[in-house]
Amino acid sequence: NEIMISFLELFRLYISHHENSTDLFEKRKPGTIRAYNAKYTLVSSFLLEHKLISAKAIDFDLKMSKLLNEWLLMKKYSHNYIVRVREICKSVLQHGAVSELIKSNPLCLLKLKKAPPKKPSYLNPEEIKRFENYVGNTSRKKRARIMFLIQLNTAFDYGDFEELKRGHKVTYEGDNYIVKARNKNGNEAVIPISDLLDEL
Repeated sequence: NEIMISFLELFRLYISHHENSTDLFEKRKPGTIRAYNAKYTLVSSFLLEHKLISAKAIDFDLKMSKLLNEWLLMKKYSHNYIVRVREICKSVLQHGAVSELIKSNPLCLLKLKKAPPKKPSYLNPEEIKRFENYVGNTSRKKRARIMFLIQLNTAFDYGDFEELKRGHKVTYEGDNYIVKARNKNGNEAVIPISDLLDEL
């Protein structure tokens, strides 16, 4: 017999599964778990607002997913974020089906498409020079400048920057480098330290 598990219970099990898994392909990093929890909270608010807080997982069908889409649009979320929320709902139900907590995934036919990426804009050398010469009048602005320039000169994302320590500075044959495993994939990055980067 199919267990009549609610969608939110199944969502919580999905998060716990990926947080506690010892399987390399199923284990998720803390940042991903935080993103899952944010989407769980968002979907909870949607269900609560529509008096569906106890909705069964098997009832989270295409009609309900479309209702969620309309609700998120009304809340002014971007198209791509809405797609990600609906995709995780589909993944939650797929996890339930694979785990035999529900008979089948009611969103198995759901097809979602993200908007094409916008062409990125780039800083030109003059704009970068202005940032390098900028002197903030508050400690917050000074910190923001330092953070920006370190990330600009290392190509580190915020997660890598947050983990950066003095111990990552390595001297080899008279030259200084930052040697650090990248946060997103674990690959080792070796970045020459310029005079500006050293000062920062």
